[in-house]
Amino acid sequence: MDFHFSSLQLIINKTAPDINQLSPLIKEDKYIYNNIHYIFNSTIIEDRFFWLYSEFGKPLPYNKDVIDNETKEKKKNPRTENDIELNNQLFCLYDSKSKRLFISNTKKQKFIECFFKEKLKKDIVIKRDYVKPEEFIDKIKTIEKISFTSRKNLFTDDNTIFEKSNNIFGLGEPEDFKLDLNYSGRKKTDIFINFFNDLTNRKKNLEIDSLVCIGKDDEDMESIFDINSFTQSIPLKTKKQKNGLYNDDKVKKDLLEKIKEKEK
Repeated sequence: MDFHFSSLQLIINKTAPDINQLSPLIKEDKYIYNNIHYIFNSTIIEDRFFWLYSEFGKPLPYNKDVIDNETKEKKKNPRTENDIELNNQLFCLYDSKSKRLFISNTKKQKFIECFFKEKLKKDIVIKRDYVKPEEFIDKIKTIEKISFTSRKNLFTDDNTIFEKSNNIFGLGEPEDFKLDLNYSGRKKTDIFINFFNDLTNRKKNLEIDSLVCIGKDDEDMESIFDINSFTQSIPLKTKKQKNGLYNDDKVKKDLLEKIKEKEK
């Protein structure tokens, strides 16, 4: 069976962080939360990704007896009440390019929020991605940035947005291009809303490849809408090992490949 990484937004001090803001977490660490003991390992990959892996467990419940799986006989439990078996796993990956946080278990969302807040000594919020463009555009009050890309195809021949790009340097039409518009917190207008809605429709009609918009809400907290977002989750086909646990390096490799595959 596949297991999934859910796509969330990580906000530090009301802004989606750069990769260097997570560098203080790069170390082996131990943490106790709700009587669950966690051991962490983390690293930064390609100056873009922050990877966090945790094994965790708790001392209770405990039984002094266990069953031998081969003989099916009861015997004394070799684990004492002071021993904690780390038989659970948590995987997290933050992509500083897409500004997304991928978590293997959303039940741990609040825990990760608390852990980051204590370790970084900053205000931390982890929230769901916007799936519907109308929800996003209704929520935000100011616009930070909007960007979109187009790739030459049958659907872009009559696309008026890109007419000015045609043969601008005497080289003919480009095969693809990207437009970035920075507004640094200007108030949302009706004209912008219509433009945004027009772009989302053009994406549906295959006239544009990608669309990303960053805005801020009433509380001045940054929100990101990515029309190519892995809206609910990324499924992985990584298999468990004989011990019933995943190889963390294999999970990391498979997840990175899946993310980069979507960018092609």
